[in-house]
Amino acid sequence: MTSNPRVNDEVLIADERGWTPRSSAVQAQLARVLRSRTFGQATALSRLLRHVVQRTLNGRRDELKEYTLGVDVFNRGADFDPRADTIVRVQARRLRAKLQEYYETEGRADPFVIALPRGGYVPEFLAPVRRTPLPAPTAETLRLLHEPLQLDPIDSRGAGAFSLPAPRTSLIGRARELKAIAALLRRPEVRLITLTGAGGSGKTRLAQEAAARAVADCPGGVAFISLASLNSADAVASTLAQVLGLRQTDGRSLADALPAHVQQSIREPMLLALDNFEHLLDAAPLLVSLLDACAPLNILVTSRFRLRLYGEHDYPVPPLTLPESSQLSDLAALGENPAVALFVERATAADPAFELTAANAADVARICCRVDGLPLAIELAAAGIKLLTPEAILARLHNPLDILSSSSRDVPARQQTLRKTLDWSFSLLDAAEQQLFRRFSVFAGGCTLEGAEAVCNARRDLQLDVAAGMASLLDKSLVQRAGGTQAEPRFAMIETVREYALELLTQSEDGPLTRRAHAAYCLVLAEEGTVPLTESQRDEWFTRCDAEHANFRAALDFVIRTGDAEWAHRLGAALYVFWERRDHLAEGRAWLEAALATGSDEARRTGRWAKASCFVGGLCSLQGDFDASDDFSRAALDVYRRVGDQRGVITILNALGLNERMRGSYVSSRAWFEQCLETCRQIRDELATAAALTNLACAVSKQGEHDLARRLLEEALEGFRASGSHNNVAWVLNSLGDVARDRKEHAEALRLYREALEGFRRVGDRWGRARACADLGELASGTQDFAAARAWLEESLELFTALRHRRGILNVLEVFGGLAAAEGHTERALTLAGAVGALRVALKAPARPHAEATFRQSIESAWRAHDPAAAECLRAVGARLNLEQAAALALGADLPPAESATRN
Repeated sequence: MTSNPRVNDEVLIADERGWTPRSSAVQAQLARVLRSRTFGQATALSRLLRHVVQRTLNGRRDELKEYTLGVDVFNRGADFDPRADTIVRVQARRLRAKLQEYYETEGRADPFVIALPRGGYVPEFLAPVRRTPLPAPTAETLRLLHEPLQLDPIDSRGAGAFSLPAPRTSLIGRARELKAIAALLRRPEVRLITLTGAGGSGKTRLAQEAAARAVADCPGGVAFISLASLNSADAVASTLAQVLGLRQTDGRSLADALPAHVQQSIREPMLLALDNFEHLLDAAPLLVSLLDACAPLNILVTSRFRLRLYGEHDYPVPPLTLPESSQLSDLAALGENPAVALFVERATAADPAFELTAANAADVARICCRVDGLPLAIELAAAGIKLLTPEAILARLHNPLDILSSSSRDVPARQQTLRKTLDWSFSLLDAAEQQLFRRFSVFAGGCTLEGAEAVCNARRDLQLDVAAGMASLLDKSLVQRAGGTQAEPRFAMIETVREYALELLTQSEDGPLTRRAHAAYCLVLAEEGTVPLTESQRDEWFTRCDAEHANFRAALDFVIRTGDAEWAHRLGAALYVFWERRDHLAEGRAWLEAALATGSDEARRTGRWAKASCFVGGLCSLQGDFDASDDFSRAALDVYRRVGDQRGVITILNALGLNERMRGSYVSSRAWFEQCLETCRQIRDELATAAALTNLACAVSKQGEHDLARRLLEEALEGFRASGSHNNVAWVLNSLGDVARDRKEHAEALRLYREALEGFRRVGDRWGRARACADLGELASGTQDFAAARAWLEESLELFTALRHRRGILNVLEVFGGLAAAEGHTERALTLAGAVGALRVALKAPARPHAEATFRQSIESAWRAHDPAAAECLRAVGARLNLEQAAALALGADLPPAESATRN
């Protein structure tokens, strides 16, 4: 072996394996890696890397097994089961990717490479591979890198609502159907249309296109909602509440609260397109109640069965038009036939060399006829063109599986044909691919390759590389690309294919263990958000949760249905931050309440149960249901005291204090915070003490005791600075600014707010920046510095918009209203007041009493400037605005015409 010219004998030594890095060199290399920017914020991966390298250097390679790593590195406990809990495999895969990222950037000049081999946990120390320099970026690449991100507009009715899925294929042969559906949607007496047909008949794709073409006729919005991943009729109300912005129900069920909500919040023609309703027919009466309550609402449903509701217009989706027998020899006529054209398009996608010729056209036509023109069946058949000729595909459709699967009399004929096609497609897979196909069906809404590897090969018994297997299923059209990024694409099944695969999974011995592995993976993803994260890491986690939302629901349903209290409590608690920040308040509360009811009485006396109960209380408080919040929090407090968990007690005392503060009961709030502070001092926790001092100071300040509030905050500031908690330092400075503002010390408030803002910028806290900018804008407005106020408020609004935090946006719009009144723009102020009031009702985001009083005071001059009738008209105009329109008005858009107050 020749020596490496980049190293010397101080780095490498010779042994029986050739050249090996010295221990001291490995230690130095490890230190470089852990100090790098790449690993600087990757706490869990740094811990795993340090552990495996140190154990290797100490001659303890035999300890680097999946079980021991789960126990020693990730604190999973002695009962850790690697076959179910995927934490080690997921983190090892991420560590390999992170090491690759490091050596492609900062570590290019390092003398050797630390690598973690696939399928193992003992690191290797390898000679570096010389890399060819990357080409300089083109002008177009640089333009794209610096082009500002275009954010989707925010709609007042719910996060992510009123967006249409981007079509991945063209729609062939449906012009007649689209025209008929459009005509039905324009008829005033037609309010509920059901597109019916067998699985694979193209209902979903047709509904997507019909919904997209209806946008111009629906100023209230068009929402396309897939219900395929829902497991019960009760979940329909929860999903619609999320989409339509219903955040709290005043003690009523969601099914009872939704009709009143749509009656109040929907003022212009709107279309709801609900896809895959056939397994949720018990929820059909809910659609009737929504239509009866709201005249501008129309509903388009896809279902294999009619809903059998009064006023329902059933539109059977026919198969694609098939060629006549007389056309089999007419190549030109066959090329124009919709069914044949679809086969050709999908076959060409599978094999670009495929062409419709005189030699194969008749066989293609016969294939389309054999599957009754069902679009999905045609696509699945066409996917086989990479392996078989059309003649061979046609012959395969005669195999015995066709006969075996056609015996179910209650299955429609076209469904039987689709099942035959699916049976045939499944039969083309080898045994390992069939196993992967079955196991992959456990994912609701798809997953990344990481997820497929973690769940589909949890026991390392799949005789196939998962990546290669997914590529094979993708080629055979049994799996599709479903978004994601180029570096981390997502994969999903067409729902009909997934239902078929789920049947196979349920019939196999793989079912329970696969569902358990799926729940374990979801738990890993969720709990990644429970540790301290940087702002960018937190954003990545939220984005991942958005993508995995349907999987989280499926996992929660499984652990609750099977009575797994520990995982139900852990998963529900881990998702609290996601539900709270993304405004899934009603859904989160429902899941957490179901989780709390899971398991034995003993399970309800654990710290995990208390933590979940505390989080339910938090969601109740955000919905304005303060009594329920108190009940859940007090129940958690009893458990924490019974088990002797003082830190849990501190958490609940703080939660009870926050709940009282939000409802405006500052005396009670202060009492809870004082108890919390006393407990923190007893256990000598400096950070918890500083946090308790901060919360107590806010309650004291609301009672007018500003001097005491300032002393408490200064003590908290000292504690946070001593502990190096820079983000908390910035928040305390901002609170000190609030106290100075309340004392009319405007110069001091300005200094403190600016200092807080600079602190937030240093640590990358966009939430803090948004809050500090809003406070600076409100301060400048009060001191008549209108230009500065507008600049600060615009920055705050931009930040809250990027964060998708609607409650924050409403708070800023209130300050904009006060600014408009102070500037003498009274019409704008009253219109904004009407918009904010209506939006708070629609979003179920009540203002805190103190903030509400401040807002009323800030626009009082605007009310006095107009006679009551004119003022009410302006308020009514504002009440018609959605969140995007209200934000545009705050930023200077023209006032809407008064006539809009009388529309619909």
